[in-house]
Amino acid sequence: MTKFESYSKDSIHFYIEKIPFLLESNIIKTHPCSILDAGCGDGQLLFALKNNNLLQNIKRIVGIDLSELRIKRMKNNLGYEGYVEDLTHIINLKQQSFDLIINAQVIEHIPEQDNALIELHKLLKKDGLLFISSIIKKHYAWYFYRNNNKWVLDRTHVREYGSINEFTSLLKMNKFKVIQVKTSQIWFSPMNFIIRKYLSIKNYDKPTHFYKNHLLLNLLKDIKIPIIGYKTIEVIAKKV
Repeated sequence: MTKFESYSKDSIHFYIEKIPFLLESNIIKTHPCSILDAGCGDGQLLFALKNNNLLQNIKRIVGIDLSELRIKRMKNNLGYEGYVEDLTHIINLKQQSFDLIINAQVIEHIPEQDNALIELHKLLKKDGLLFISSIIKKHYAWYFYRNNNKWVLDRTHVREYGSINEFTSLLKMNKFKVIQVKTSQIWFSPMNFIIRKYLSIKNYDKPTHFYKNHLLLNLLKDIKIPIIGYKTIEVIAKKV
């Protein structure tokens, strides 16, 4: 088993209810007919959208991910169309196919970030929207994972952006027009950490539904500590 496959097996994405503000507000406002979750993981964001009745009138919902295991989980648990794809070279989807593309907390994992944005640009319809989110890291930020001899928020991050301007400039250089930007504090959940590290959740039939079956732990997971120096950034952009 490769390092990537091992990470996909053990780092299960818990299904959640929270939806990024800019994503939710723009789905309500624009009523897309087709959505692509590019880097869908186990489908946690699609689950949240579905559970909040935001996917009811959408004709086509597709998830793609580099991990075959994650696509299998997403399809088994949610039933949506899914493909194993490298975001830097997407082969199973037609150009200009989607009204809304979601790329949530993915771009920081991809070495060839420009190639990924070029592919997303091709798949987006002329008047479609891109929702993309990532990590903003201050110079004093610290977390306990390391990659490429740097402290990082996730051990698979190949980069963490230093400012809003750095991130939005990346989008502009790849022919996107930035429409909206929002940043939010990142929080650490001790309960999530404990469960991932010490409980064998991969043995559950529906590991992504873990908190739905453990109501007390579900409450405890909401006890959180701010991670100093780290914020998420959300952007809504159009192709130009």
